[in-house]
Amino acid sequence: RRRGPMFSRKFTINVENLAGRNSAFLFGGEWFEGGGWASERVERIGDQHVTLEFESKVLFQGVSGYVYYHTADHSHALVLAFSVPITTACCFSARATSMLPDCQALWERVPDLARPGAGLRRAEGCAWETLDLKDEHVTVRCVVLPARESGVPLPSEEFANRLGKAKWCRSTLFDAQIGLGGNSMASSAASSAAASDTGARGSIVERQFVIEIDNRSEENFVLDGEWFEAGRWQNKPVQCVAKTSVTRLEFTSEEVLGGVHGLVWFVNESSLDLYFSAVFSNPLTSSAAFNAWAGPPPPELFQEMAAAPSLSSYEGVQVPVGRGVAWNVIERGAVVHIRLVVLQDLAPMDL
Repeated sequence: RRRGPMFSRKFTINVENLAGRNSAFLFGGEWFEGGGWASERVERIGDQHVTLEFESKVLFQGVSGYVYYHTADHSHALVLAFSVPITTACCFSARATSMLPDCQALWERVPDLARPGAGLRRAEGCAWETLDLKDEHVTVRCVVLPARESGVPLPSEEFANRLGKAKWCRSTLFDAQIGLGGNSMASSAASSAAASDTGARGSIVERQFVIEIDNRSEENFVLDGEWFEAGRWQNKPVQCVAKTSVTRLEFTSEEVLGGVHGLVWFVNESSLDLYFSAVFSNPLTSSAAFNAWAGPPPPELFQEMAAAPSLSSYEGVQVPVGRGVAWNVIERGAVVHIRLVVLQDLAPMDL
């Protein structure tokens, strides 16, 4: 998930509509937080393959938003939600439902894309996979699935087998709570998967790491990079650690029986010569570890991740000399909670 020095983003969705001959989707609406259509808006998704292309419109800004379509009689809706930012992970989800869901709520919960070759992800009425995941251009294949009672066959036995093994999109955990999706059997299956997963998340097999940052400096720190050996952001990546306020960074394990292990760094908005950097891990089979810096970054952050001290060695408030931070361990175990203060006076890096 490290990002290269690219300043524009492009996102392509190859849509395959298998819903049937009389299930053409017509453009219904759109919303973009950043960027927009790469060229002409696609007004219709018929029974042929259709390519939707979006791109950033301003340097240093990604492309993010959603588009939705509906059948002529409004009996079926298709929503495609995505986020392809400059500095953090690319996200995507989709729904093909009997009613238009809360598109904004879906967009706010889109999870990270899987890597190419990782298999299908699915939600109500559709399935998708990542075809290409470059920093500057991401391509996704999204298949609108036929209803079971329609009699429309899947394109191949191989696809049917892959669909049977597909993982449900993590955003389906919220479908029942916020009214996403319709009342089909697929929605019921998603709710069952959500209930099962909720039980797993309450057990010892999940790991979380929370860094609560009290930024007492006069600097806003904006996200500049991240890397995960295991795990991910709990929700959407935090884009700014605001001055004279408290911000929470929350990370969680990606898979059952998987820990969380990674690093993140922010740079000050005003002069780009002050950094906040942190390395963290909360594995299943060994002790959690943590280290942090504010001001000049360490010379090799990846080496610091490997060398981070175990939390078992910390007692009381830690005030490492010359680091610009102080912290205390509030909670240990399946959930690690660090309360950290960025000190008021920070030394800039020696450029």
